[in-house]
Amino acid sequence: MIEKIQELYILFLFNQLRDVAGLRAHKQREQQLSNRLVKIGVPAGVCLSWYCGKSQEELAKSKIAHQIINSIGEPMVEPLIDLLDHKDPDIQIGAIYAFLGFLKDPRIVDPLLKCLSSRLPEIRKSAITILQFTRNDKIIKPAIDLLADEHSEVRAKAAKALYWFKSSASVEPLLSRLTDPNEDKRVRIEAVSAVGQTKDSRAVDPLIELLSHKEWELRARAALALSQIGDRRALPLIRAMLKDKNKKVRKDVKYALANYDSDRRKDGADYLT
Repeated sequence: MIEKIQELYILFLFNQLRDVAGLRAHKQREQQLSNRLVKIGVPAGVCLSWYCGKSQEELAKSKIAHQIINSIGEPMVEPLIDLLDHKDPDIQIGAIYAFLGFLKDPRIVDPLLKCLSSRLPEIRKSAITILQFTRNDKIIKPAIDLLADEHSEVRAKAAKALYWFKSSASVEPLLSRLTDPNEDKRVRIEAVSAVGQTKDSRAVDPLIELLSHKEWELRARAALALSQIGDRRALPLIRAMLKDKNKKVRKDVKYALANYDSDRRKDGADYLT
């Protein structure tokens, strides 16, 4: 009888959360309900039952399910891993994003790597998005492979993930993306940023060519990437961009020149004069 009463109480609290989740005026109430569920020790299975009952759109609008899952902690990891094989893609994606609370847990890496071979682009995109935050070197090769994915959104997420690893192995694949005039703009922008992080001299000439590109974001990112690499051959062209017609480009160029100036002070080289 006591267990039944507790079960009904938990259901009542979850229903209350459904009503207030995501509403700015009820943030305090939302937190109170979340804390109460954690305090009474909500079983992982009960939490997952509620979590799986929410659509992908609902999960995107409200972080309350993730708050509860993260608060329960380590016991949630194995049930979430099991959900990666669920037949409903929305539930798979929800489980993937729930791993944001367990990025330091080594158990999540291999199951998420397996998701990168899913037939569904949304699953691949979600998995590489979360994997990048684990900072685990095991994802470098799969992320490079995803640069050839048939879906541009997946390629863009793969390039963005490679930004954090500064791997020399990614330089040529990234250059092939950013120099392809038929590639999606977002993919090229992310590839520019990622290749700049490698500080590899092979990227200098392709990046210099982008300084005069018609797309302002590519011009700006190329200037910043070149400043990360620190090759001074680009300096005259980057200085000239202080007169660019786009104010956002001019702002990023100032940051790029500041990066060069920082290198000058460190190395004693008179880069900016």
